[in-house]
Amino acid sequence: MKNIAYILLIILAFTSCENLPEDVNFNVELSTNNVYKVDEKIRFDITGNPDYITFYSGEQGYNYDNIQRRIANDEGLKIYLSFVAKVESRPANNSLKVLLSDSYTGIGGTNFEEDSLSIVNGTWIDKTSECNLPTAQNGTATVNLDVTEFMNKNTCIAFKYEAQSSSLSGQPQWTISNLRLKLVYENGTEVNGLKAPVMGFGAFDMLDRNNTPYLSANTQGRWNVNSPQVSLVMNYTQAGTSKNVDYAISSPLIFNTTIPDIGIGISDLRERMVYYEYQYKNPGTYHVALVGKNANIEGEKSVVKRISVTITE
Repeated sequence: MKNIAYILLIILAFTSCENLPEDVNFNVELSTNNVYKVDEKIRFDITGNPDYITFYSGEQGYNYDNIQRRIANDEGLKIYLSFVAKVESRPANNSLKVLLSDSYTGIGGTNFEEDSLSIVNGTWIDKTSECNLPTAQNGTATVNLDVTEFMNKNTCIAFKYEAQSSSLSGQPQWTISNLRLKLVYENGTEVNGLKAPVMGFGAFDMLDRNNTPYLSANTQGRWNVNSPQVSLVMNYTQAGTSKNVDYAISSPLIFNTTIPDIGIGISDLRERMVYYEYQYKNPGTYHVALVGKNANIEGEKSVVKRISVTITE
């Protein structure tokens, strides 16, 4: 029985090897030379047997060398905290502050005393004056705050709401929408940065010691930061409401976190590609990569072909 089992294993292994995809025979050449002008069509001639071909232009966001990248550290990179701020129901009355800290470690969520003290005693950098927030009732402003100084640091974002009590008027409502971190290169190219749904915002009411200081809800005098956090809303209050001090605070974030670069699928089993044309919009030298791949349920094999092209005005 042992011999039979051993023979079966050998047969299975052999059969499995036979079912692996065939080796990739793949080559790419330029139709003329490697110097072209902006908007000139570049033809890449393709030969071989790959089932799938992916094209990486070498431009920002499409660089094959960055397909595993999670942190962008390129020279000249600028980072902006971008959002749209709207104040409603009442004038702003300096009720919102934008704070950043690379030493605060986030809301614990279980102990009011510890969390309130860590917020009060935290080292926060007040960036409100650089944001040009709206002041008039129903005012809106688009904010692009330069936060490059926090690159590679674990940093928390906080929106602090503080509004005084009044027997005559209520407190304003704030909406923070389209919140994201923009990663922008010197040539103006932007790559994907973190957005609000993954920033892990939590709410904290500094004056609600005994009830629900961590409550996030669509009710008066509360931050609503519930998932998916497409927008953060500090809800207005009616006249006669007591003083409010509320925070919406993110998890610690590496501001220059990005998603890996991607390629363009230009060929698959449905249609074999014999050439591919591409145009560049900006001058420079680009390191192009074309990846040819054969794949099936047993595995995959791939070959990378690289070509450098220079684009002039």
